[in-house]
Amino acid sequence: MLLFAVKSLSRNKTRTGLTVLGLAVAVMGVVSLLSISEGLRESVISSLEKVQLVLVTSEDAMGPSVSVLDESLMSDVQRVEGARTVAEAVIYPVVVGEERAVTTPVFAMGIDPGQDKSMKNPVISGGLVAGSMFSGTSGHKVLLSKKIADKYKKKVGDTITINGVKYKVTGITDPKISILNSMVFVPLDTAKQYSGKGQDKVSVFFVEPEDPEQASALARRIELSVSGVSANTVSEMAGTAESLLAEIDAFFVLISSFSIVVGALIVMNTLYMNVLDRTAEIGVLRAMGWTKDDVMKEVMLESFVLGIMISGAGIALSHVLKYAVLDNLLTFPTTITPWLMLAGFLLAVTVSLLGGVYPAMKAAGVDPVTAIRTE
Repeated sequence: MLLFAVKSLSRNKTRTGLTVLGLAVAVMGVVSLLSISEGLRESVISSLEKVQLVLVTSEDAMGPSVSVLDESLMSDVQRVEGARTVAEAVIYPVVVGEERAVTTPVFAMGIDPGQDKSMKNPVISGGLVAGSMFSGTSGHKVLLSKKIADKYKKKVGDTITINGVKYKVTGITDPKISILNSMVFVPLDTAKQYSGKGQDKVSVFFVEPEDPEQASALARRIELSVSGVSANTVSEMAGTAESLLAEIDAFFVLISSFSIVVGALIVMNTLYMNVLDRTAEIGVLRAMGWTKDDVMKEVMLESFVLGIMISGAGIALSHVLKYAVLDNLLTFPTTITPWLMLAGFLLAVTVSLLGGVYPAMKAAGVDPVTAIRTE
């Protein structure tokens, strides 16, 4: 019976091939979308959960890059009970790339290297893998994250263009917080000059608590003591991000449900055309003793084989997309887990089996005498 199923699908290779390709792309889309959120969970959220810092931004700011704080508030934050060290930073979007080269938007973070090094667990300099942190708070010097350095093939001593201005690379860092891998780090005053926020404005304060276990309590005290700010622990931000990813996954599942409906219709059309092409053959099989159940099983087996072909092609395309596009485009690696591959397999097989029900019923209803006489 399996031989009959494979033979039927191979009769019209173009029809079968287009069906497999079309649905494989749909499976690839679903698996790739979910691999992005899975990659975020593993590389970004897991790293955020390990960092015991309080991030202070302007009240109601949608994110650090759009936050604007008066620099004078830093002393107020430092006086809050439980705050060990405070470091200020300016974050703004930039374009990195050489002249006449393709550019990629990333974020620059202006920092005071002295403040960063004064932390018990430095956010930036603690991850140095080559070179050294620049000195001072001005000048066209830059510390590259390892991801950016690898992407632009830069090493210590090279120059790199940021917003049309050349900077000298003094070092390369692999930050403890994975999300910082999408950034370049420049002197604080240089960032103020180019960010457009103003010379007395910053984006965020990184606050290191005296007791890491009391980070949440420190965040609440900062909000009560300093007006116009919002304070959250980095681990709390990870929880918020996890909730957002859960909602995104639910949206992806909704998209998948549409894929199931459309895919089932495509499979149904392909198998129904196969049944029409094989009407006489089905009549002969019935005349030779095949029952209606045998015919239905054979067509459903065709749909199952088609589903396996679709899942294999879809998962293969997902890996191609991951390594050729996504991992080069995104600042974090996507993750195709065994569970995601299993989900892709089940999606493809479910779609194919649903699409095979109607053609199987039509094939089982073929009258053998009429079918042979028609042929």
